[in-house]
Amino acid sequence: MKGLLVLLLLSLLAGCGGGDGGPGQPPSATAPAAPPTWPPPAAPLPAPALTPLVAWEGIADWETFQSNPGHTGYVPVRLDPARFSLRWHWDAPDTGLSSDRISAVVTGSNQVYAAVGTRLYARSEFDGNAAWHRDFGDPAAPLTSPPASSAGSVYVVAGRGSATRLYAMAEGNGALRFIAPMETQSETYLAPTVSEDKVLAPGGRFGGLYAFYATSGLQAWFVPGTQADQWTPAAAGGQVYVYTDSLSVLAAYDGTPQGKPIPGTAFPYTGAPVGSAPVLGALGMVFALNGAARENALLAFDTIGKRLAWSVPGQYAGNPAYAGGRVYALARAPLRLEVRAEVDATLLWQWSPPLEDGVDAFGDVLITDNLVFFSTTSAVFAIDLASRRAVWRLNQPGRLALSANGILYIAYGRGLTAFNVR
Repeated sequence: MKGLLVLLLLSLLAGCGGGDGGPGQPPSATAPAAPPTWPPPAAPLPAPALTPLVAWEGIADWETFQSNPGHTGYVPVRLDPARFSLRWHWDAPDTGLSSDRISAVVTGSNQVYAAVGTRLYARSEFDGNAAWHRDFGDPAAPLTSPPASSAGSVYVVAGRGSATRLYAMAEGNGALRFIAPMETQSETYLAPTVSEDKVLAPGGRFGGLYAFYATSGLQAWFVPGTQADQWTPAAAGGQVYVYTDSLSVLAAYDGTPQGKPIPGTAFPYTGAPVGSAPVLGALGMVFALNGAARENALLAFDTIGKRLAWSVPGQYAGNPAYAGGRVYALARAPLRLEVRAEVDATLLWQWSPPLEDGVDAFGDVLITDNLVFFSTTSAVFAIDLASRRAVWRLNQPGRLALSANGILYIAYGRGLTAFNVR
């Protein structure tokens, strides 16, 4: 662990490349990038000091996929990269299973939660030490979703077929609060979405969406839908937004469809994983990627006008982020961060990382009031929104989360790295 801590500390000294450029159409698809290789660690140095946890006033924890039920990836804080420092690193136990890769993480009650294989782990935000863990079963067929947290509970979908269950556990000690039966086939999903009094979980024998009451686990409703992998709904204002191959709007109370689905696939749906979730903007706008295939499109739906507002074909990866009338999306070819206007998709500016062989996009976009973070398969970058220049780089890839305690999490492989950012 010391060697990895040193490697991460030294990586903060790496240069930050890239720059602005003009709009253009991406070229044809390229082969998937190979996993990054790691240099040998430097000589050991003392572990970083652990400062007290101090929460931002009025800032929520990172509670589900892309932080909140609208999946905006936005945390309304200002950060100073000069204050960033490594806090701790943890590697999950190696069971030898190919599925032992750390999930996207969530936070709550001064803890961070991650699914790895068949287990859910809770680690202290202060020092990364173990708080508790729970194993959900058959290691030969581990189908455990990333977790969601809300109001003192952690939620995970685990199992397959008629043995699938939604589990609710107490954040503090992992005590089981309820187990709710549901059904799936062999799909894997993004984290459940918790909104108001319900937990929304993709499932169904042939696809669909369940709603369970968050405190009791009783099923509120189920709506059949498209059978697809790697998705979760968005929710706000008493409505639920489902995107697989079209956008459906449901009443959160009972799942009743609010009009007909809005078509939006710029490319024929092939059954590939959706790989993302709807992102809620302003004035009824909803953004989505139409699948995780290399050739896809960034879509914007006008749910008031019941129409597809715009579509930008390309090779997009991960989940976009949204804040202040702008959509932040990660394109793969050419590899760049794109910032587009919410209303008409105008490319306002872009930033490209340094050209490196075999480097691809990785993970989702995270936005604050002054910085936007994203990861390639070799590094995490922070771009200043005012200067549009890289102000921080970490030579480690990963999926990102930002807790209410001002800790940036980077999850990759079986490892979880925590950085102080306040």
